[in-house]
Amino acid sequence: MILKRLLLCFIITQAHENYLCNQIEDHQIFDGSTVYTPGKSIEMETISKSFNCIYKIRTPGNSTGNLYAEVELRNGIRGVNDYIRVIDADGNWDMMNNRTGIGGIPRTFLISPGGEMSIHVVTKFLFMNSKFSITVKYYRASCKIILDSEMFDGNIVYLPGPTLEPLPANFSCTYEIPAPADGLYARVTIIRGLDKPNDKITVIDITGEEIIIISTDVSDSNHPYWYVLPGSVLTMKVTTAIDSMNSSLLISVEYLKGNLKEFKSQIAHFDISANIGPTRIMRADSEINFVDMSTLRNERYDFCSITFLSDERIVLNHAFKGDTVRENPDRFVIDGTFSEQIKVYRLDTLDHWSFFQTKSKAITIVTFIDGFEGFVLNRKSESDKVNTKIKIIQFNSFQFYFMYAIATDPIYLYPFGMRASTPDAVMATEVVHFEARGILVQNLKIHSVG
Repeated sequence: MILKRLLLCFIITQAHENYLCNQIEDHQIFDGSTVYTPGKSIEMETISKSFNCIYKIRTPGNSTGNLYAEVELRNGIRGVNDYIRVIDADGNWDMMNNRTGIGGIPRTFLISPGGEMSIHVVTKFLFMNSKFSITVKYYRASCKIILDSEMFDGNIVYLPGPTLEPLPANFSCTYEIPAPADGLYARVTIIRGLDKPNDKITVIDITGEEIIIISTDVSDSNHPYWYVLPGSVLTMKVTTAIDSMNSSLLISVEYLKGNLKEFKSQIAHFDISANIGPTRIMRADSEINFVDMSTLRNERYDFCSITFLSDERIVLNHAFKGDTVRENPDRFVIDGTFSEQIKVYRLDTLDHWSFFQTKSKAITIVTFIDGFEGFVLNRKSESDKVNTKIKIIQFNSFQFYFMYAIATDPIYLYPFGMRASTPDAVMATEVVHFEARGILVQNLKIHSVG
């Protein structure tokens, strides 16, 4: 009878030890899965004497899986001769015992797609109440593609995933963030930036400008953002250093609707079915084309735009008030329409004392801010008539356009000089009353110096 009891006890002990040495099975490996071993929670599990188990933790290497694993190991070894030996995914090994990390202080490891690490847990012949726990979290940190079905008014897409996610070392991914040309724009915001000093985000905005974002550029009070206009694309390349661990990132892409208005094209070769805001045909025969963007603003939308179409290239002048130029990065000029963009410019980067000339036969102006924003536009053939020649001894003769726009203010004087011009030079002044019909010129003096 005594022999039978001992045999039964031995069988139960062996069964318990086999249970504690269970490996992660294929059906447990998927995006969002959390696996605990040897127990069923994050709490450390007590192991018996003479315990010997190698836990192999892997991630699938196929392109459809593309999963990472975050492994958290809690060491509660008590026995002097008990130990845990770790061989990480890079082949580096580490030994833990009752003098290293005692008390369940967690150690974290990351496994890239197709990688594997092992954790070898050993106890000797005396039971010392040693314990440990392993938590494995699988997640997909891939280059997420924003689907067409995700681009609708009010929807927010999060990158790289729906929640704040840790990124592995040596991670590299380029996210393309588009906005359709049918009435939606996007606001891209870095909610949480990369934590480590050698990690970075390289942004190529819709104008083609490159901006480098590092860990110190994002904080609770500073969240960099960019607009993606309809028909435009912004890219973000996220890279982590080879020695980076647990750097986290969260980017939001919010799609919003612009002020969509219908317009039937009067010029057959333009596809303007996707235009936001009004579209106007450029007037000819010396008629002045102008617009104050504040008169187009709809209080329901932050987005405000207008498109001008012509049968030739267009010359744009920004009419500003006073002797200073208001600066704000959220104003844009598109050479072309939303659906046919040659290039996007920030208004702040254009020369306010000169003019902007399109390469196409269309121009679109976009602003996200309130207040007066005046523009005067001309056909290139009309603007070419207004030029002057300056001859400098060291150089050959060259031409420049003597044409710019000012929204006059009674407290400022606006003198124009032509002393450096040749006798056949022509100067033109376009006077526009933006605020009402009719033009009132109170003080115009012409001085001719012989």
